[in-house]
Amino acid sequence: MDDRKIVFALDIGTRSVVGIVGALKDGNFSILDYEQEFHEKRAMRDGQIEDIDLVARIANSVKSKLEQRSGQTFTKVSIAAAGRALRTASASFSYDLIPNEPITQKIIQYMEYSAIEKAQEAFLSESSNLESGGRDYYCVGYSVTDYSLDDYKIKNLEGQKGTKAVANIIAAFLPSSVLVSLYAVTARCGLEVDNLTLEPIAAIHAVVPDDVRFLNIALVDIGGGTSDIAISRDGSVIAYDMVTIAGDEITEALMQHYLTNFATAERIKLMLSGEEKIEFKDILGNQVTLTPDEAFASVKETINSLADAISQRVLLINGSAPAAVFLVGGGSQIRGLCKVVAEKLGMAANRVAIGVVNTDNNLSLFSESLYSPAFVTPIGIGIVSSLYRGCDFFAISVNGKRIMLFNHQTIKVIDALMFSGIKPSNLIGLTPPNLVYTLNGVKKTVKGTPGIPGELLVNGFPATIETEIKQGDEITVTLAKNGQPPSLTLQEALSEFNLKDITLLMVNDLKIDFQDKDALEARKISYMDQINVTVLDEDEIEYSDHLSSMAVPPIPTIEFNSNDSESKVNSDAKISNVEINKIYSHALEQSNVSLLLADDDFEDNTDTLKRTEISVTLNGNPVHLFQETEEPLILMHLLKYADLDVAKPKGELVLKINGNDANYADSLNDHDVAIIKWSEEI
Repeated sequence: MDDRKIVFALDIGTRSVVGIVGALKDGNFSILDYEQEFHEKRAMRDGQIEDIDLVARIANSVKSKLEQRSGQTFTKVSIAAAGRALRTASASFSYDLIPNEPITQKIIQYMEYSAIEKAQEAFLSESSNLESGGRDYYCVGYSVTDYSLDDYKIKNLEGQKGTKAVANIIAAFLPSSVLVSLYAVTARCGLEVDNLTLEPIAAIHAVVPDDVRFLNIALVDIGGGTSDIAISRDGSVIAYDMVTIAGDEITEALMQHYLTNFATAERIKLMLSGEEKIEFKDILGNQVTLTPDEAFASVKETINSLADAISQRVLLINGSAPAAVFLVGGGSQIRGLCKVVAEKLGMAANRVAIGVVNTDNNLSLFSESLYSPAFVTPIGIGIVSSLYRGCDFFAISVNGKRIMLFNHQTIKVIDALMFSGIKPSNLIGLTPPNLVYTLNGVKKTVKGTPGIPGELLVNGFPATIETEIKQGDEITVTLAKNGQPPSLTLQEALSEFNLKDITLLMVNDLKIDFQDKDALEARKISYMDQINVTVLDEDEIEYSDHLSSMAVPPIPTIEFNSNDSESKVNSDAKISNVEINKIYSHALEQSNVSLLLADDDFEDNTDTLKRTEISVTLNGNPVHLFQETEEPLILMHLLKYADLDVAKPKGELVLKINGNDANYADSLNDHDVAIIKWSEEI
């Protein structure tokens, strides 16, 4: 029985597609076969696939030939992405161990994937200034920079025992456009991506084994569109980066200088290091014959620019010149490049070399032709896939928009929502709090319109944020609608009264002109407003009606002199309602009716609420509240002072009292400091 793990890997490059078939057994990885085909025409630019059909046709041809020779059918593939627009983020994850229990590979994998999630969170936070907020970037690979056990660095955690283990990683992120095109090519070849990594990660695994990574080494994978960089030091890969200048710049310089098409310029580039004369026709039909030296002289400045870009980026991410530099990939074979890079870095010429696959550590090749810098990356993809599960993604759609999710554990709807920029809180329709006020001591409540909750569908069926999703699922999201807050005017609050019967109107101890209907309509009732209305009793109402039918002389104003029993009329005099009552009683004594007017000095027998004032700070501003003895003040009582527009929420609603998370029902005390704000306003 063949118990080998078979690995099929594709290196989809700018100039060609290379496929390899490898086998892992007992820790040894063997390359069994390979196939390389060149693109019929330029199908990729700067590491980005431009013609998916053309690239898929070449990739499928490579796959078919390897299947025929191996007698196997490949349904899964390992691939790598070039570092176009590469960004990185570091993260650490700590795991509390069970005493005396050895660390398993499963625990290590959990720690690494948890660290990747933290790196993604950090990347999204740091990338908030990007147009997409970083949401269109995806993790394509990672490296463990180091492990530690009980605060001591350790090379391998497996089998160890302790109390706390830590994994530190560096994760690489690329734009979704790069990944979508790669996955589109593999899908058209009938292949499911089993493992995804970054090209420099793959290359450094093939050229720089674990035991050599204690040295400070820079590896540069020079393809057609990008030059991808990886740096090793102290036993691990510590940094990744890229420059957007590579072999195609040399090709394009030759095209411009000799007026040729891309394919002819590529052939000239490959002959720069040879001795044979170079013969070709330019686009005008002229026959041209060159020596390699003449052709090299025409692109010497472009080669110098490439070496300068690579050297400057290595110095930037490493901090200084490394101990050694390996150049791999098809572009590494450009004539004179190693020498110029060494000069730019201030290194000895023999410290910069073309890298090939290192077979010292459990790697075997079936053909000598594989000892070439052009095959470093495809072999490295196979090595990474055989050693550990790297990154993998699957595609779904959210409201018609295609997104790709990191496939490392159970994936739920909530994961898709977050990467689509949809907050789960937006599925909850906020119902605004009731408007509560008192009218003559009686508690009144007005309700707003209720919020309408959002809806989630997966493939047309109702779902929740906890629903598990899989490759190809279609998620439809209908966002919630917040309810409208209750609104009531003072005019509406007084609807149970006849305004002509009102003698006194007080709102929060302030006298209101109840005869000004426009003012009553304009005055909005606020939360916990206290309205007190004094009206005529039935006898007074009858008298008022009788009075309205009589011709009553205007009320004179009287000035009372304590030294004179006589009274004199004075238009500026001030008299009390009691005295006015006496005057009306005298003037109308024949009607045998007594008139009672409201008196500031009269005792108010209406039941009122006893209140105690407290002072709090809301959103940095002082607020004074009156506490009723039978109902304590709570955070909800501050809502009317928070100036929230629930029709236009700005993130999630943040509730805090004295710096701690709170809810509406939490009680308020004197001198408390409260926050009621949308999260985006904090």
